[in-house]
Amino acid sequence: MKNLAEIQYEVGMLKKQVNELQKKSTLEDIILNGQYVVLAWQGEANGANLTQMFLNSIIVDKKLLIKSFRIIPYALVESDVFFNRTSVEHFTVPVDARLINVIDLFTDAARINVNINGGGAPIFPTISNAAFPLDLFVDNIYYHCKTPITKIEVQITGQILIDLDVATPDAPNVKVIMECYLF
Repeated sequence: MKNLAEIQYEVGMLKKQVNELQKKSTLEDIILNGQYVVLAWQGEANGANLTQMFLNSIIVDKKLLIKSFRIIPYALVESDVFFNRTSVEHFTVPVDARLINVIDLFTDAARINVNINGGGAPIFPTISNAAFPLDLFVDNIYYHCKTPITKIEVQITGQILIDLDVATPDAPNVKVIMECYLF
């Protein structure tokens, strides 16, 4: 038969286990109880930090669950797109026009860096400089950052063809949209 001290010790250990289980957040709990936000960045896809388009106070000291990630390319410079090499018929893509049909090179695809709190998040790991299409959309990522956020930085390096006739690549402007849950 256990004495009172042993029973109290076991009760204390059980309370500790219950507290630990309550602290753990399931994916369902985060989605149902977290704050859903859509974060955005924009800038040139030249490898520099994109400009954050939200107040940092929204994310500071909160934990993060990333749901989806999307890159939308825009024309950096005005360019003419010819229908074929011998045609004089063409259309002009104005500066800052959204590029729905991106023409990029297999060897010059995009590199994506997402830095959370100054360190790289392994969301888009790659061993080469060009691994992803520049018009990327990935849903159901569910990347969970368990430490409180101080800042999120996004860098995109990528090129598209701006002159189809001579296959001239250049870095476009991009907008990055990230669906998240903050908790």
